[in-house]
Amino acid sequence: MQGKLLDRSAAAPSPADADLAFWGAPPEVRAAMAQAQPQGVWPEHEEAVWAFLAVQTQWRNVVLRDGTLRATGLDYGACEAGLRMAGIEATPDLWVQVQMIEAGALEALNGG
Repeated sequence: MQGKLLDRSAAAPSPADADLAFWGAPPEVRAAMAQAQPQGVWPEHEEAVWAFLAVQTQWRNVVLRDGTLRATGLDYGACEAGLRMAGIEATPDLWVQVQMIEAGALEALNGG
């Protein structure tokens, strides 16, 4: 599996650059901001991303009447065990961040 999730060397244009252009920021300001902005996951969120990735298969799903699946959320008991087995301490602050990732993933999984 390849990706740029945690790759800080990728030089993809950022949404901030589009905002700066929209508001008329000079090219030199936009170039400086592009160099200063980290790509991928911000360092303060890396621990939460790794925690989520450790339990990313622990979804609860329901079957709808039309036969399709709908994800309802992570199985928190299974996540607790998965985090413990991965050696990740599930602090309340870390768990809140994992739940935020879960909310975004639920939206993507359920097509909304």
